[in-house]
Amino acid sequence: MINSAARRMLVFMLAMAFVMANITAAAASSEEPTNDFSISSVRLINPSNNDEIQTVAKQSGYRIQAQIDNNGQAITDGLVIVQVRNGTGATANSGGKVLNCVGVSSSFPVTGSAVTMDYVLPDGLSGKVYVDVFVWHGWDDQIPLANSYNNTSFSIAP
Repeated sequence: MINSAARRMLVFMLAMAFVMANITAAAASSEEPTNDFSISSVRLINPSNNDEIQTVAKQSGYRIQAQIDNNGQAITDGLVIVQVRNGTGATANSGGKVLNCVGVSSSFPVTGSAVTMDYVLPDGLSGKVYVDVFVWHGWDDQIPLANSYNNTSFSIAP
């Protein structure tokens, strides 16, 4: 018999597998974004001092900051998803294993907003880590509101 903590973890893992599959499928879809938003920059930051960095040590914390620009004339709702990948087959645009994935729903002012998410790099990894940022209408309909941003990567410090 599975205890309640193990059951919660199993449900969480299944839900995350479903989300990752949907992100991969949506990213590969041919649906054109509405361009309500644009992602002007994605930065890798040291969370202890907010300095921009190029590498992260295993089991260390790091911060991803994405600048989301609202291209409209009014406050607009959106879902920002930041996905971090590494491993066999990982390239700037696809592949590898998803290490972390966080989505934040928010109302974005006309001036845009920086979205910041903190992560910890697991042990046992090597090579390059790729960061993908998406802006969607929501989890349910997965309508892209901006072109995905796949131009950020970093190395794992030995």
